[in-house]
Amino acid sequence: MNIIALSDNIESNISKIRLTIPLQALSNETGWQLRAKSIHNFSLQDRVWGDVFVIQRMAGNRILRLCQKLRKERKIVIYEIDDLLTEIPNFLLNRGTEKQRRAMLEMARRCDFISTTNQRLAGHITEGRKNYFLTPNYAYPHSLGRASQTSAHPQATLVIAASDSILLEFMLPAIHQIQEHYRKGVRIIAIGHTGKALTDAGIDCETHAIMPQAEFMKFIMALHNPIGLLPLDKSEFSACKSPVKYFDYTVAGLVSIASDVPPYNEVIRSAETGLLAHNAPDDWFAKIRSLIEQPELRQRISAAALAEVRKCHMLEHNVE
Repeated sequence: MNIIALSDNIESNISKIRLTIPLQALSNETGWQLRAKSIHNFSLQDRVWGDVFVIQRMAGNRILRLCQKLRKERKIVIYEIDDLLTEIPNFLLNRGTEKQRRAMLEMARRCDFISTTNQRLAGHITEGRKNYFLTPNYAYPHSLGRASQTSAHPQATLVIAASDSILLEFMLPAIHQIQEHYRKGVRIIAIGHTGKALTDAGIDCETHAIMPQAEFMKFIMALHNPIGLLPLDKSEFSACKSPVKYFDYTVAGLVSIASDVPPYNEVIRSAETGLLAHNAPDDWFAKIRSLIEQPELRQRISAAALAEVRKCHMLEHNVE
């Protein structure tokens, strides 16, 4: 079988995670062939060569016409969409247009199959259709070791990372209070769009731009006593996400504190494989403080979370 994976930018983190890495692993296992292409470099030769076309997130007249041509040629078209991009909340930076959202829904109707991350998201995207399958997200595959969780100083490193804007109002007072309480004993690192929110709130933090995934993993696993903070609001858009950052934090050696909302409270057992916090400053402060001051709790949670992620959330589960 010849597989064509298509996205707007095939070198992006999301394309590598959702398309290139798992489809290459699948091809290696089956002996199939894969071409991963940006739509801007897609050719007639590719169209002739391919049997199955996995199109990621894209929509619009050009993509709809391509889908129509491929199906007329008896090719199989899979539409891969891993976020509720048809119902984007106002706080997100890249909301798109109403025309783009309608085009995505039309693409979902025209393709042969939809690939997505979880049952909740599938229900929205397919509008009740049955021709979808779940390709779950997974811990980013790497073999670079894990961060250490010890009692040595500094007491902890807090990591807050996001590739898009997220709501942090319910957590910012807790971070500010942690910084006031521990002074230089706690290092705070903001990666991506979280940096501006923290600095605007008067929090002294180390900021970094969004990194390629392999670089990000290498960076966080080199931190000392790292705690991953995973704030998430209660919107339906956020509930349709997957807890992939929790998987990545776990295999890198971070212990996670997440908002007590889906999807995090569907995979994290509080006080066993992570901590769940209500979206209120007092609870976030209490949960962060408990991990800073209890290295043995961090160590126990880290070990249990890693065992769970290795059992249920690795690349082979996506490849299946």
